[in-house]
Amino acid sequence: MNPTQVVGLSACLVAALLCARAARRSSGAPGAWAALTGLYALLTLDIAFDLRLALRLALVEAAQRAGDYGSRQAVQPLLLAGLGLLALLAAWGLGRRLARAGGRLEAAAGLGAAGSLFLAGAEVISLHGVDAVLYRPVGPVILIAPLWAGCAGLVALAALAAARR
Repeated sequence: MNPTQVVGLSACLVAALLCARAARRSSGAPGAWAALTGLYALLTLDIAFDLRLALRLALVEAAQRAGDYGSRQAVQPLLLAGLGLLALLAAWGLGRRLARAGGRLEAAAGLGAAGSLFLAGAEVISLHGVDAVLYRPVGPVILIAPLWAGCAGLVALAALAAARR
């Protein structure tokens, strides 16, 4: 396991554990916290076993077999835009639900979760320009590691606040 994976795995695991705690202790929106627990548990497994890479390779192989690999560049920006829109809608819906149950910090969990989903999806879509940014070295890791940690950290802080109420 490389340092980038260690950062991402650690951040997602902590977020999953704190969301599980919030789901048990929070009087408001336990279902939303349970959903976030599941999301971050899946992201932890994803990072540990490189599931995004396996999915991307399977999609590339399928496109090559179908003879569509060369035309993927026209579709990738549309997929990224759609993914961004879905992530924003998810953030809005989850944020509203958590805000009603707690407060602004809890609402920010929606943004963190949407960011995590967008990052995972962007890696699968693998537009070369986006990859060039996400995989740029930042010290001993690549840029996606602090982005994963920031998104998961926002969710973890919100879960801590929710569990204390």
